[in-house]
Amino acid sequence: MARVAWEHLPASVRHAVERHTGSVLGARSPAAGRSSDLSTTLHTSAGLVFCKGIRQSSRGAWMHRNEVIVSPHLPGCAPRLLWTVEEDDWLLLGYEHVAGRHADFSPGSSDLPLVTDALATLHGPAPSDVQSLSERLRAVSAWARLRAAPPDDLLSWQRERLDHFVELERVAFDAVDGDALIHSDLHPLNILISSKARIIDWAWACRAAPWVDHELFALRLVIAGHEPSPDPDRTAFAVAICGLWEYRSRRSPAPHWDALLRGARLWTQKALR
Repeated sequence: MARVAWEHLPASVRHAVERHTGSVLGARSPAAGRSSDLSTTLHTSAGLVFCKGIRQSSRGAWMHRNEVIVSPHLPGCAPRLLWTVEEDDWLLLGYEHVAGRHADFSPGSSDLPLVTDALATLHGPAPSDVQSLSERLRAVSAWARLRAAPPDDLLSWQRERLDHFVELERVAFDAVDGDALIHSDLHPLNILISSKARIIDWAWACRAAPWVDHELFALRLVIAGHEPSPDPDRTAFAVAICGLWEYRSRRSPAPHWDALLRGARLWTQKALR
């Protein structure tokens, strides 16, 4: 996704933002993050504000609208949404600025207890108009699609179990159902560390059982180098997530999939034992 600098936004959009912030004196874009057309820290006459935005005609605009829907329901570890701007095909979101560095998930990291503390406060009731994770998984039905047209690079242990994986995936559709608002994308770039952990970027937030975030965090730990220790009662979920990532990695190839797939495959193989 091509990034747009603050100064290259239409003047009407910048002026609409300044009605909320006062004069913008400067803007600094982070190195990480690719889901927005605009991602920047605004230095304003009233202080710092984090601003992200997207063209409303973009395919990814639904994620920013989703953030607006869930914002009143977020826990205290999430930055507050201060304002939104819709102007000249742009949707911009202004957030409380949160200082910190991205979390380190590696074995022995002192960040892990802080992240665990934040996870314990994460889940409140989901709004009724947010999509459920069950609906998302059913819409893709990843293993069913992979079985219908098995990719040449599918691993032998996966190819041999395709029928079983389709059955487990269907079990997971029901198993993940719940009424909690979950983050569902707890990778290190979405967690900022200072004296505590702050959970940012709720674009993929959805409705599900609270344990889903804990399992996804456990998977991220495997990707960071921890030994896999999946819950034996969550094997269907492990299989479903592995299938989802296998499918998406082939639909939208990118370098980051290599580490994600290695972790998901290890996690799933351990869960199947």
